[in-house]
Amino acid sequence: MKRLYIRSEFHELVWSAPGDELAEKLGLSSKALSRLCQHHLIPFPSPRYWSGVAEGKPPKVTPLLPVDNEELQVVNLDGPQTNRSAYAAKIIATAAAASNGNGPPLPRKPPSPAPAKHEVSKTEPSPPPERFLAPVAKMHPVIKEFDRDLRSSSLNHAGELNLGETAIHPRSRQRLAIFLHYLATDLQNEGIDLRREDQRLVFFDGPDSTRIYCKEQRTRTKHEPTAAELRALENARRSREWGQWPSIPDYDYEHSGKLTLEISGWGGNLRGKWSDGKHQTLERVFDSIKVGILARIAYEREERLERERRHREWEHHQHRRKLQKGRVEREAKRVSFLKQLAEFQREASDLRMTISQTAAPGTNTEYDRMLLWAKDRLAHLESLQTREAVAEKLKQEKLFPDHDDLHDPEGELPS
Repeated sequence: MKRLYIRSEFHELVWSAPGDELAEKLGLSSKALSRLCQHHLIPFPSPRYWSGVAEGKPPKVTPLLPVDNEELQVVNLDGPQTNRSAYAAKIIATAAAASNGNGPPLPRKPPSPAPAKHEVSKTEPSPPPERFLAPVAKMHPVIKEFDRDLRSSSLNHAGELNLGETAIHPRSRQRLAIFLHYLATDLQNEGIDLRREDQRLVFFDGPDSTRIYCKEQRTRTKHEPTAAELRALENARRSREWGQWPSIPDYDYEHSGKLTLEISGWGGNLRGKWSDGKHQTLERVFDSIKVGILARIAYEREERLERERRHREWEHHQHRRKLQKGRVEREAKRVSFLKQLAEFQREASDLRMTISQTAAPGTNTEYDRMLLWAKDRLAHLESLQTREAVAEKLKQEKLFPDHDDLHDPEGELPS
């Protein structure tokens, strides 16, 4: 079965068979088929439609509305579900090329099976590049401030320095500061700024951003009270001084020195997490992390531009609906105006006939005063029907203006 369809052709195909059957025939999941229709603005039949078909009373097929976006005219079953700019495509391709051997960032490969025990290598990770080993002469100002606040923060229950979303053992602080310094400096050369938001580190490229934070891998074991702790506990029981009750932890934490760096956001299945392992360190995958941040920000930009595009389309549609509503109301006013004009003509005609058949006024009686009122009424009605009076009324009501502010160059909206 072919993999490329014209939008109208795919609309007919979607309404020809239930979603599950069609998805299986096309080699897609039902959810992927529904998402594909949603992306290309193709109506998708509900289960109620197919229930009606089974009962011999199929509901009306939802028509396919025209769209101006040329990229939505062709449905590619093998193509991406979202359109990306050339910049984002380049960034993602670079991210894949800079992957470190554990699988490219896009798409993420399924994890490979764990090797047998006899295949496990005892080799230590390669040493980091030289620039990560030497102290930094002039630290990046944001990292310098972050490192100072991290150093002065209180230890948490696991004995870690905790600032924002970052939690590491004190002995890993200097290594993290050097790594973040080079990361911020290199990305700054790419036009990416690093800022502090409260206690968090955020990379910005204009209005688009992603947070970065670090955790240290650790193990937790049940704490066995020491002899000194047991003696202190016994002394507190004997003295019954509850305010002096010793604090004994429930668990002991052992920190491995292995760091995990993570960036925030979903990122369209882009890689967003890197860890020290048996055969790699964060320093060895530095380029992959840097390009991963660029890819994440590029993805956020594409998502923002897509949201803005959809919002503009929504505003444009709302504007067209407003124009259409104005035209409907104006049409009702036109009809009402013509009916009123016709009513004035009928009333004036009746008054002329009545006056012509009525005897001439004599003395000042009620009959005479009625006849004079009828003549005044007729004169008023005739004044309302003159060309000048009608034109002035039409101008005031804007029923037939020279420049139509309610005109929609795209035509009428479908009902």
